[in-house]
Amino acid sequence: MNATELKQHWAKTIELLKANPNLLRDKRWRLENLYTVNSKMKGKMIFKLSRAQNHFLANMRKRNIILKSRQLGFST
Repeated sequence: MNATELKQHWAKTIELLKANPNLLRDKRWRLENLYTVNSKMKGKMIFKLSRAQNHFLANMRKRNIILKSRQLGFST
């Protein structure tokens, strides 16, 4: 994502939050709209959950063990 696309994303996100402040209570929405990551190839981009991360978030319990966590995109 280049700087212009990021600015457009943040402008849309701010408008959404003004219209519906309860979005901040939704963990999945926050993860996929408010956080950025630095990619070696693409530079700064909005974080998107992988399939494994989506599954984990949907099935999360009190204590969780993830085998091969780093290969699936998890860190401590």
